[in-house]
Amino acid sequence: MLACLTEVVEARREAVLLTVEVVLLVRFAVVFRFSLAVFAVFVLVFVSLLLFLAVFVLVFFFTVLACAFCTFEARVCSDACAHGANASDEVINKAQSVRAIFVLRATEHSPA
Repeated sequence: MLACLTEVVEARREAVLLTVEVVLLVRFAVVFRFSLAVFAVFVLVFVSLLLFLAVFVLVFFFTVLACAFCTFEARVCSDACAHGANASDEVINKAQSVRAIFVLRATEHSPA
């Protein structure tokens, strides 16, 4: 009977050790999933921020470039730059006149 009791105690120890290992593995899995989720959120926020900055820089660059182009030719479009370069008929006509000036200077012929 003592031999049987020793086997029962040994089996219980193994069961307890196995249970502890399972609990540790489950805790590790939960912590790993949480850290993976936090990392994924961080990556998404970082990528979103980079895209926002890229779009902002491009829009700013093209707006400044348009204003620089407009003011380069005797301030033809200065009112367009002051109003945010809205594409109105007046601005389009002024841009076409700037193009005509470029063609006239480049070819020395009127762009009929």
